[in-house]
Amino acid sequence: MKQTSWIPPVAYLIACLGLAQALGCASCPAEEPPPAFVEEGMEVARFLEESGRLSFAERVYEALLRAGARDPEVLARSTSLAALFGDWSSVLQTLRGVEIAPSWRQAPLLLGLRARARLEVDGVDQACLEDSLAFAEQVSDPHLLEEQIALAKLSQEVAAEFVRAAKRATASQPRLAFLRLAVLISIQSTAYDDAERWLKLAEREYGASASTCLELRGDLFLALGEPLEAQQAFARAIQEWRPTHSLLFKRATAAQLAERWEQAAEDYRQASEAGVEPWPEVHYRLGLCLARLGQTAALKQEISVLQTMGRSRLAEDLRRRLTDRAPPSPDEASAQPR
Repeated sequence: MKQTSWIPPVAYLIACLGLAQALGCASCPAEEPPPAFVEEGMEVARFLEESGRLSFAERVYEALLRAGARDPEVLARSTSLAALFGDWSSVLQTLRGVEIAPSWRQAPLLLGLRARARLEVDGVDQACLEDSLAFAEQVSDPHLLEEQIALAKLSQEVAAEFVRAAKRATASQPRLAFLRLAVLISIQSTAYDDAERWLKLAEREYGASASTCLELRGDLFLALGEPLEAQQAFARAIQEWRPTHSLLFKRATAAQLAERWEQAAEDYRQASEAGVEPWPEVHYRLGLCLARLGQTAALKQEISVLQTMGRSRLAEDLRRRLTDRAPPSPDEASAQPR
């Protein structure tokens, strides 16, 4: 949505707040507002964010929620901005009764924000530990972690808070989940010494051959630019556990960075088959490898799959490579058009 004037967003902001007030600010209506209303409101809020008017954007998201919007993206953006301003009470008030579906793309972010809000407002309690554990279990890819929690400014300080909370837990798995979260957030923050320290602690307590520790070791190798070592670590994690779509994806990424195109392509294929639902990035990266291997027919098939998914920009990028015969560089394993 292109805006050249400040007047339309302000007018729409007032309209959103007015409608929310009319519907009742104290409680949300039983029915959600029309999708067009939500989409337009989100367009305005995004415009305000891009313009640096974050407090106004937060008010638009708040108005949408009060009008009954329950879109996961609205929840995520609203609570992320509240967290950015340090308003953890609002975060908790918004998310306290929300049933966060594991299938939501925003689930790790929302679970992490609610856990932190409970930690800030209520202190460490069982609900906080449960949310933090669910967050840690969902976040299995540091790139996904970076994408989804960047706005919330989660950092190694938050990881340390979670780990301190985990020390009060008696069960072993929550403890491991918190350590895993600390490693991933440290990697995302490029605090590699901290990541190594947390990982060694996990290895000491649960064994270096534990599948979770092997996966984290692979994550750290990837972040440090050592794809061959990462590929070996992920391979051992798969052997110790099972070939999940996440582990296969990570091993494929490592192979792609090491320019082992055939191995990467095969792992991306397996990751796609093992996934619960379509995963566009897997098909895109598979297409990059097929371009390197010169497998034109298979590459065209991946382009068709991406088009079917509605990911036209990814499909167009692969089509350009097919037309120009321009092979991707290894760096493209960690970058894709948005």
